[in-house]
Amino acid sequence: MDPLSRAQADIRAVLAHSPAMEDARHAEDTLAWVMRLKPDAGAALALAALGHDLDRVDKVAFVRRADFSSYDAFHDEHAYRAAARLRTLLDRCGVGGGIASRACWLVRHHESGGDEEADVLRDADNLSWFRVKLPAYLESEGRRETQERCRWGYECLSSRARRCFTEIRHDSPRLDAILREVGWRKMPATSVDAQRWRSARPG
Repeated sequence: MDPLSRAQADIRAVLAHSPAMEDARHAEDTLAWVMRLKPDAGAALALAALGHDLDRVDKVAFVRRADFSSYDAFHDEHAYRAAARLRTLLDRCGVGGGIASRACWLVRHHESGGDEEADVLRDADNLSWFRVKLPAYLESEGRRETQERCRWGYECLSSRARRCFTEIRHDSPRLDAILREVGWRKMPATSVDAQRWRSARPG
């Protein structure tokens, strides 16, 4: 097995043992969003998409939102720890310096963006959070905190990603109501997507 394939397999194996069942699915879904937003994504971006949450599997490295004063501070620390964890894994798999360094840089900046690929990864991560991780977040954190997290995540999306956001649906009316509330309040009044979401608004 070549180093890149081994690294991808190792990332998937690590995530498969995460205490949060949705972590592995979120990684795959983030990669799928990356490929949709940037079909020519290279190896470094693909590795970053799969490995951007590796710290969440480690009880020592894991950080909680409740321990930080803001979402920005929390996600910055998370990105730092995830990048360090990914670097260790890529070194062990023998991934070349250029690709490894770039993948780790992207993970380090996946919450804040910084260049085209980092911005794509941030969009993909947030879109996947709304599609994959929202249900578990609502269950563990409650509606009020979930609404705040959704507003923060939506503000991080680019205009293109916000258009993709309108496609996200859940089987739960409660979850869809949260998404609609975040989306229609933030969209310009003349937006076709906003009008469509308002028409679907409950009540």
